Amino acid sequence: MEFFFFQDSYAALSAMQRGLDKVVNLPTSSLVHEPNIYGRRQDKENLIALLLNRDGVKGGKKDGNLCVLPIVGMGGVGKTTLAQLVYNDPAVNLHFDMKAWVCVSKEFNVEVLTRVIISSFTKTPCIQLQLDYLQRTLKEKITGQRFLLVLDDVWNENTALWHLLRAPLYHSPLGKILVTARNEKVAKIMQTIPFYPLRCLDEEYSWELFKQVAFENQDPRENSNLLEIGRKITVKCQGLPLAIKAIGCALSFELEEKAWRDILESELWELDVGVNEV
Repeated sequence: MEFFFFQDSYAALSAMQRGLDKVVNLPTSSLVHEPNIYGRRQDKENLIALLLNRDGVKGGKKDGNLCVLPIVGMGGVGKTTLAQLVYNDPAVNLHFDMKAWVCVSKEFNVEVLTRVIISSFTKTPCIQLQLDYLQRTLKEKITGQRFLLVLDDVWNENTALWHLLRAPLYHSPLGKILVTARNEKVAKIMQTIPFYPLRCLDEEYSWELFKQVAFENQDPRENSNLLEIGRKITVKCQGLPLAIKAIGCALSFELEEKAWRDILESELWELDVGVNEV
């Protein structure tokens, strides 16, 4: 995350938007270090219950016995963090024989993704290029195994490509796939049970997160005038964790009330943005 020192509100928010764009599009891994996760405990428990459910879920569509569960929400809402928390949970570790984490992003190349899935399951490099060999290898590795595969940040809306990628995965009746996506259309193409919508944080959890980040380098008791401004800034973030952390992180190095008020009163809060964008 970049740190910004403010000359004016427009420059500040423009710089933070550039920082947000970089963070949203970073590659991901299964490792997570979040000392305090706010407002996601119930979401985590709900997802684990769905993944460990042996009897399926009402309302889902039958695709063999493979379970594909997407998490859907706008960029920056915390889908990847939630998937990481689920992936590393002790009960999940005990339940599955094999686990793999794959960051998909915008390029949905079936050959490349299949190689990455094999490497993630086996913890060894896979250099084969032929799709037939790759799919037969993957089928051999997962047959009879309880596996968990996370496909993070999926954008693909091509049903044929998804059907091609999933072909060898259906040979493990106890397999579970957890997907994160911004787009409901993507989720509906992939799901075998209804997708899980991830909402923004409520006001109190948002405030706790903002305080943790914004006052990391200062004592709020010594800057009580900033608390009220910080509360109002948090409300304007509308519960989006990435926005809260980005702005809080930048403000953590600002002690001047004017800098905080410049951000609070900036006209850039009124900009119209896409439904799936920060």
